[in-house]
Amino acid sequence: MGSDPSLRNYWLPLTALPYFVLYGRDMVLISYRWLDLLRVYALNLLLIPVNLSGILQSLQQVVTGRHSLFSRTPKVNHRMVVPAIYILLWWGITFYCIGNSVADFIMGRWAHGLFAAANSTFLVYALVHYVGVRNSLADVNAGLRTWLERVSVPMLKKQKA
Repeated sequence: MGSDPSLRNYWLPLTALPYFVLYGRDMVLISYRWLDLLRVYALNLLLIPVNLSGILQSLQQVVTGRHSLFSRTPKVNHRMVVPAIYILLWWGITFYCIGNSVADFIMGRWAHGLFAAANSTFLVYALVHYVGVRNSLADVNAGLRTWLERVSVPMLKKQKA
């Protein structure tokens, strides 16, 4: 209300700086390099939808009183198949950040634009390095096939009846 919007753009990086300095120092103490902090940040961005999913499942357990079922993650070619929803969310968040950075640069909001551009860069790095473009396409394809099978079987049963 009374705060200057241009000042708010700088508070987040300033408050995050001590956190990342301490995080990086701890990583160096356990034999990682400072540069690895950037990879950890990219991985943490990838984990946002996974963490939100866990929170939603916990809330569902509280509301329903039933525990969710634990299912094994299927493995394909020595890697785990990622549920399509996560991949779609990751790419969606990435393109959202890219769009925001472009819009912010056009409107002259340089600090926010740089933050969104940095996050989109880290997300692209994480998606390419940790998931792989080919693997993400294969997992989305597998997820869509599974979904179509689930949807079409009940429809076929209705048509036969």
